[in-house]
Amino acid sequence: MKHYKDTNNNIYAYESDGSQDEFIPDNLTQITDDEAFTILNPIGDTKEAKYAEIYAHADSLIAEQEAAFFTKGVSTGRNKDRLLKQQNKRNNKKIKGQNLNAKEQAEDDRYDSFMDWADIVYDVADTSEDAVEAMTNVEDVKNYDVDNITWPTWNN
Repeated sequence: MKHYKDTNNNIYAYESDGSQDEFIPDNLTQITDDEAFTILNPIGDTKEAKYAEIYAHADSLIAEQEAAFFTKGVSTGRNKDRLLKQQNKRNNKKIKGQNLNAKEQAEDDRYDSFMDWADIVYDVADTSEDAVEAMTNVEDVKNYDVDNITWPTWNN
């Protein structure tokens, strides 16, 4: 089929063999199959945009908490690179079967807590994506408010 649209995005289809070409009005514009599908099924693009909004929000939450996590020790001269190096040292000690001292264990627990929280944020985003995927009405998708999702909090 050859697809055409008018100025109001109404879609018209004609046989691709040219047998109906004489019936195609001059005011129609030929479009691709993909363009016709998008016009006829706008919910797909709307859902994709909503998925992007959900995950952007999740990423923003994590980045905000990550900044707080890595700046908590600034007054003692720590920075993100140093904290990551310390985490790697703690991981190496655990791999070797060595015990962590109390301070290292507290920092390790805090790091693990942060990473567990970040995983939960993405689980919530995945669940929200599933909820949007199940929607069949474009307006429902558009009105799905990412700010009203119950996002988990992490106490730094």
